[in-house]
Amino acid sequence: MDFAALDNPVVTVVHPPSFTMSMRQVPNELLLEIFRSLPRHTITALSLTCRKFKDISRPFLFTHLHFHPYSVRDDAILLPPSIVVDGALECLEFWTSDEIAPHVRSCKITPSEDTMVWHQNDESKWEILEFSIANPDSHYTLLDLFFERLGAFTRLRSFHAELVHFTQAGLATLCRASTLIDVQLVGCGVVAGERIDTTSLQLAVTRFSFAHKDVASAREGLRSLAPVTPSRPPPRGGTEVQLSCLGRKPCPLPRISPLCVD
Repeated sequence: MDFAALDNPVVTVVHPPSFTMSMRQVPNELLLEIFRSLPRHTITALSLTCRKFKDISRPFLFTHLHFHPYSVRDDAILLPPSIVVDGALECLEFWTSDEIAPHVRSCKITPSEDTMVWHQNDESKWEILEFSIANPDSHYTLLDLFFERLGAFTRLRSFHAELVHFTQAGLATLCRASTLIDVQLVGCGVVAGERIDTTSLQLAVTRFSFAHKDVASAREGLRSLAPVTPSRPPPRGGTEVQLSCLGRKPCPLPRISPLCVD
């Protein structure tokens, strides 16, 4: 017997496959089916565990963008202070990045519920920063940048806007979104004094919804937005148009001459 071999045994340790190595062997198609049945908070937690889960989770976590470019109080537009603008710009940069933007399928623009924010100044003291009332010369930084970046969402299917006043550039960008099939405008119109070139705008969607608080506002809003209302069915099929008022008493909208859907 070789006693020397007993004094210096050779031990071979077999490690079980790591979690990361195991996940690499699971087909993405199977993981996608599993992720579809999971609640959002679970998908969020899984996205932090490994790169594979991070990539697979993106279509589930970043399909819908809800953006708040300003607030509204007593029908007046309130613009956020610079600290809020800076944070929103960072958020928009993230959503329009090459890694995230292709997953976005719907965008919703609504006023923020906040009219003030708490802020810790350079002296480490807390102070209240209030939103400011917009005037005709105000610059809508967040809204303008949103429409500048809207083209990044190359698979956008649905667009919903509330109390948005469009510029020529914003309308043109919206009309260029060729993948859109559903547009909903609530209380929207055109920026005061803005001249809209109707010859360069065409919105081809299968569903178009326009709502306002009363008949007079609806009439004015529709006339100002007549260039983007579907004037004829898009190539992919007919257009479903829904017009409504948001007042306490339901009332039908009168026929608006610029709007004609075949």
